This record gives sequence, structure tokens and C-alpha cells, in this order.
Amino acid sequence: MDKYNKKLLWAQGVSDSELVILEEQLDPEELFLVGFLKGFNRKNMMDWNEKELWN
Repeated sequence: MDKYNKKLLWAQGVSDSELVILEEQLDPEELFLVGFLKGFNRKNMMDWNEKELWN
């Protein structure tokens, strides 16, 4: 299993209370995955990702 799939599986199991504790410790890729799986729809995440990465 590659690193991305491991992070995806991990992010699916993060509870809301864990997220509050972990938020400051996560790298941007992990925050992106958790945020995406916690209810952002794909369009919002793509818009955010483009703004953050390309501006």
C-alpha cells in the first residue's frame, strides 16, 4: 500500500475531537485529506487547492 492510500485510510478514521487536537500537527496534505473526507465537496476543495497552490 502506498503512502497516499495509507493517509487516505487514516484520514477516514479521524474523529472531530481528534481533529481539533491534531490540526496543528498535520502537514498540508494530511489536512487536505481530512478536510475533504470530513465534508468538503470536490468542487470546493479544487477551488481552494488552486487558490492556495497557484496564487
